[in-house]
Formats: sequence, C-alpha cells, structure tokens
Amino acid sequence: MYVLQVIPLARTAPPEPLTYRSKDVFIPGALVEVSLRKTTVLGLVVACEPVQHAKAALKTADFSITKSVLRERGALPPAIRTAAIIVATYHATTIGAVLASLVVPIIPEEIPSRLSKGEEFSTIAIEDPRKDREKKYEKRFGEGITLLVVPTLAEARSFTERYKSLKPLVITSALTQKKRDAAVALACSSDAPMLIISTPSYAFLPIPRLSGIIIERLSAGGYVFPKRPYIDMRIALTELARARELPIAYGDYPLPLEYRSKPALPLKHAPNAPAKILDASTLREEGTRWLAVPAPIRDEMARILKDNGTVGVLAARRGYAPSVVCRDCGTTVTDDYGRALSLSIANDKRIFRSADGRTIEDIGGKKVLCKKCGSWNLQPLGVGIERGGEELAIAFPDVELIQIESDTRSAKLHKQLSTPPSAGRIIIGTEAMLPTLSIDTPLSLGIIASADSLLALPFWRARERFVRVGLMLRERSERMFLVTRRMEDTALSGISNPTTSTFWEEELGLRKLLSYPPFGTLVVFNAEGSAERIESAQRYISEVCAPHPLITLPPRGIAKNMLRGTSVLHVPAGAWPDAALAEKLATLPPFVRTHIDSETFF
Repeated sequence: MYVLQVIPLARTAPPEPLTYRSKDVFIPGALVEVSLRKTTVLGLVVACEPVQHAKAALKTADFSITKSVLRERGALPPAIRTAAIIVATYHATTIGAVLASLVVPIIPEEIPSRLSKGEEFSTIAIEDPRKDREKKYEKRFGEGITLLVVPTLAEARSFTERYKSLKPLVITSALTQKKRDAAVALACSSDAPMLIISTPSYAFLPIPRLSGIIIERLSAGGYVFPKRPYIDMRIALTELARARELPIAYGDYPLPLEYRSKPALPLKHAPNAPAKILDASTLREEGTRWLAVPAPIRDEMARILKDNGTVGVLAARRGYAPSVVCRDCGTTVTDDYGRALSLSIANDKRIFRSADGRTIEDIGGKKVLCKKCGSWNLQPLGVGIERGGEELAIAFPDVELIQIESDTRSAKLHKQLSTPPSAGRIIIGTEAMLPTLSIDTPLSLGIIASADSLLALPFWRARERFVRVGLMLRERSERMFLVTRRMEDTALSGISNPTTSTFWEEELGLRKLLSYPPFGTLVVFNAEGSAERIESAQRYISEVCAPHPLITLPPRGIAKNMLRGTSVLHVPAGAWPDAALAEKLATLPPFVRTHIDSETFF
C-alpha cells in the first residue's frame, strides 16, 4: 500500500495537495483519477511513498485516508508542469486551478510521453499590417510543427483559408466535441500536420514535435479567460515556449506598449488607405437634428452605395446609446446602485441596460425623469449599433444592412459577407466586426462615427486600443473617415500618421507617470458581498500586500444587499511575479477575484 500526495485539477480545489491511498506506486507527474467532493477529477501526483514510511505522519494527522486513486491516465510532460507552475504564480492561483483550466478540457486519451525541445527560447515581435504579418508567419513554418493561435472563430476561418495549401489542423469551439477530441488527438500524435491553428482555449497542447508558437492579434481581449482563475493565455503560451526552449512570435499592428521593443518609436508602416479626420462640430448645420452619421458623410455614402459599394460604420458599443444624460443638470442616468445605464431596444421596446447586465429596465411608455433634478429633458449620447442602424435603415431603405455584435460569429454571417452585394451594403458594428471583414475585399469606405465614445471607454488602455481599432478599420478600407470633436488628441495622429512618434511618446509618458505597464504591474482585487465582508477582505489584502502601497476604492452597489469593493496593487516593474506574495494571494476566499493587469478596475 502507498500514500500519495495529489493536486486535484479543479478550479475550486484547495491550494495544498490532498492525501490518497493506492495499491500501486506512481511517479511524481503521473495523472490519476481521484474523488473530490463526490466528483471524479484528474489529479497530479506530487509525491508517493510506502505506507510504512508515512506511518509516523499519519498517526499525528487530523484526518484518516478513506479515498483511493481510481485509475491512472498517463503522465503530464515535465515542460507542461514547469510552465503551469510559473503561470500559477503569475496569476496568484494554484497549479491545480491552472491545469484544470488549461489542460483538463483538452487532454488527449493518449498523452505524449516526450515533448521535443528547441534550441533556445526567444521572442519575436511582428508589428505589421495583416497581409505583411501573414507573409512573415509563413516564413516561420519549417520542418517542425507551428502552432498559430488566433483570438476569434472568424480569424481561425480566414487563416485556414489563407494557408489552405498547408492543410492545417484547426481546433476551435466550432467543432463538435467528437471532432474536437479527434483533432486534439491528432495534434498530440506523431502524425500531426506542420501547421495547427487554434483559438486560445485549445492552445495549451502537448504537441510532441512543436517547433514554434505564433500569437496573432496579441491585443485581443479573447486571450484572457473570463472565468476563474482568469488566465492570460499570452503569458501561459510564453511560459510554455520558455519551458520547451522554443521561439514565440507576437503579431499585431500595433503591438501593446509593453510588448514593443522600443515603445516610443513610431510604426514602420502605414496602411495605404487615406484617413480623413472630420471635426464633428462643423458637420452639423445649426438648428438641425443631431445624427449618428452626419449629413455630409451620408451624401458620400449615397454615392458609394449607388455604385454597389460597401460602407462599414464602427460604433463604440452595443445598444442604442452608450449613455443617457440630463440636458439640464448634466447628470448621467444610473440605476439604484450607481451603474451608468445605456439605452437599448429589445423586441421593439426601449430599455435601460447596465454594462454588466445586472440591471435591465423596460421603460416602454413610462416617463423617465432625472434622479437629481427631476427634469424630463434627457439626451442619449454616443453612437450605439442600434441607433446607427436605425437611422441608416431609414436613410437607405433599399440597401442591405448588416449589424455585427460581439456574439455574432455564425457561418451564416460569413457566407453573407462573402456574397457581393447586389445594391450596395452597409455593415455596422463594434470592434468585434473588424476580424470578420476581409483584407482582400476592403470596404469602399470605413467610418468611425464617434471617435470620442471610443476614447471615453473606461479602460486605462483606451487610447492605445483606439489607435489599434482605427488602424484595423483603415487596413480593411479603401478610404476612411474619422469623426471627432477632439481634434487635438494625439491618438488621432496615431491613426492618420502612424509613422510619427507623437502618440507613442505621450502615451509612454503617461504610463510612466502612473506606473502602468510596462512600468509596473497592476494586481486588481474585486470583492463582492456585504459591507462587512468587503471590509474584512480588503483589510486582509492590505496586510498581505504590505509593504507595497494598496489603493482601495469605495465599495459600490451592484445589486440588492450586494456591494463590490475594489483594491489595486501597483507592483514595480520587474517585481512581479512575487512567489511569496502570490502564494498568500492564492488563499483568498472565492468571493475575491484577482486579475493581473486588468484593463479596467471595475
């Protein structure tokens, strides 16, 4: 009989290994099936010793061993374990939670016993427009296997088409479970093709003959998992490449500031399409109604649509308007918990909706008044998809109108966009529409209808994100219009003149002043519950994080009898991950969420 120390691979498993008994001996690194809270989960063996050697410890233990190992499932390759340990430390969580998130959903039935190593770990920055990136990626395809990770299904589809001569293996959520299991098994076998394309959820694969990793569109939000332990796959894949001594390439245009080798330098290339910045204050004639797409731009659209062209309109958010304000006192309309409400239309009814979806209020024919001054004079602000779509449908009733939102990724949409329009076409959407647009058949005209709304999004990376989104649209357009009231903002020059350094120098200076990446790491803690629970959690977080300064924001209501408290830890550049601090943070209770370099504090 043997005593095993096993780390259960479950998101909610305790941080320390659990003890099980077994008739068989297992080497550290073996994967076994064990029972955890009446559920069978995979576990990683970290120690195994004969029961007679463990008798002394068992006699003084405050538990008895009642559970046995059920069966063996092979062994986890050492490189995977090494990378997972570092990823767990970086995200201030447990190795069990990391492996449960990265490995358990995709682990093949036959686990490779050996993973080849490369000659040396290295990072390569590929900061070019999409077509140029595609060519540079292709040059990296060699004798071994290349893993190309893309953030969306649309991009998986387009890169599969681009490299179809290589017959790539594609692993995404678009496959059925049976086909995906077969694809994972093939990727982890000796018969894997030279190119494997996957989305982030399926990228942490034990591919035996892997020769390099490419992360496409590095800035995409899809690389951060939305569920605990909130893993950043860019970090996970970098550590996997490091453990296997492989090169990893980061592709984007532009790259996030912290991934640029010389952050203050301008971009080397600019899209061919001309970009024209228009002053919104001069586009509206006095006494006329405000329009989401101003009249002069509509005139240009009419000429393009008459020639069966395609116009793309980029809006800041879903819904009718991102916010609603009182014209009399300037107060933003919020719910009872202080969350700003956007105006949306659902089933022909007008509703107020909070960004987190916790508040949805049908206003129908009700008279809505300002909570501060009681005025009825409320004004929707900003351009949402629904508002822009409504106006353009009225202005161009005979033209095909396609609205693309973050959850619109169907094969039907792909087929619709691939079919040339018979009488012109208008596409309106958030930035989620950009990956669906073809580089080879660009828009006749791309329009950012409200640059100010994009710049005002509540993210500390909003300006960099705005430049990247603008350049993506410019790449996919023959011409581009950008409408703003902030003509002096240097972010505009980042789009119109990306080969100048003005924007990057200013952004770098602001980041340095605030100790934001790359000049530090932001560890954001969100605690939810009663005021007493949040106060207790924040007190403990403050004690654990000492001597690093901790910024604590006042709790705000998110639901009835429910508050959310936020604390932000600024860690100096190069000081994270801190293994000792991360180990303490991993013991925080489940109602506290820990995010590393989160773009928003809320």
